[in-house]
Amino acid sequence: MSLRKIAGSRRRWLLGLIALLLLGVALVALRAVWLTFLLLPDLVQAGPRPLTWVARAPERTTVELPYADGQRVATADLYVPRGGPLDWRALTRSPRPAVVLFVGIDTPRDYGPLVRLADGLARGGAVVLVPETPNLLDWRFDALEADSLVVAFEYLAQLPAVDDERIGFAGFSVGGSLALLAAADPRIRDRLAYVHAFGAYADAGELLAAASTQRVPATGEPWVPDGVTRKVLQLMMLDWVTNEADRAALTAVLPPPGEPWQVAACPPLATAEAAFFCRLMMGPGEAEQLVGHWPEDIERRLRAISPLAVLDAVQAPVLLMHDQSDTFIPYTESRSIAAALAQAGRPPVRHSEFRLFAHVLPGRSLPPRELIPEVWRLVRHTHHLVTYVLA
Repeated sequence: MSLRKIAGSRRRWLLGLIALLLLGVALVALRAVWLTFLLLPDLVQAGPRPLTWVARAPERTTVELPYADGQRVATADLYVPRGGPLDWRALTRSPRPAVVLFVGIDTPRDYGPLVRLADGLARGGAVVLVPETPNLLDWRFDALEADSLVVAFEYLAQLPAVDDERIGFAGFSVGGSLALLAAADPRIRDRLAYVHAFGAYADAGELLAAASTQRVPATGEPWVPDGVTRKVLQLMMLDWVTNEADRAALTAVLPPPGEPWQVAACPPLATAEAAFFCRLMMGPGEAEQLVGHWPEDIERRLRAISPLAVLDAVQAPVLLMHDQSDTFIPYTESRSIAAALAQAGRPPVRHSEFRLFAHVLPGRSLPPRELIPEVWRLVRHTHHLVTYVLA
């Protein structure tokens, strides 16, 4: 073979190698785009699941996570990926990113849409942990519930398969608010990779005001709360009444949990908080006079479960989603979170508002002219989310 032919053959091999390298770089660069479209059906809980065509089902096990105080225990499902064509970490045996999915009130870890999302994220290459706690299953929560997220983070951080610099929170509804509270915890705030909050509240006092006055405090627009919101707040208020006789008297006159608040008359009550709660539930007119004049103990309790009080301590990037017709938590709550983060010098990475959801699940039908821009907005938001969770 002549030297010219040898040189030509080498050039072809070199060009082929360069082409393969460029293809590899392109596939890596476009991986987040592919994963966005593959994951989207699992996020919106609709249509076929293309991720099941290209990735094996993750390994799913159950673990127990004791709270830091030693008094409570959260049960969690752990999803560990088993690899697929888009999962380069399976080939290189590299540590994986991890995410804690936290929904909150009355949502067990085996709830169908939650399982589908966790399974999809794991097929995409992330280790996923889905905790549930007894209080949240019983329609109750307090500031200590955020501790379960801190414990979940610490559990993931010690797993050999997890990249401890790529652990984040994805919270939905009350779970999003608790995720933001946990993100400010000094034990993990400097190590948390991101927080994604969908349909979260910023200020528990503002949420209570909106539910009792049936108006959004930030805008004054009418807002009729869903029965779930009324039930959670009503149980919370009863739990905060420390006098047993007052609690029994209130229970006797209050509507069944979840029903509209319309107490005709308050019984004799010994404690200030019981009298205040009773008046608050006498209807929007009476509630209007009370909002903003919380008794000191009630204000302290509301502040303890309000992300707005600790957002200046959150170091992780934050992504926000909210539906503008949300009847569980007003959409203005996410706007308050975004504004507070911006004031602290850390504006959210992405703050998207939609007209597609019933709180945090798809539930609205729109004509094609309105649907297309909504779907495009969702695709863009999902791409940002994927770059944090999976890329």
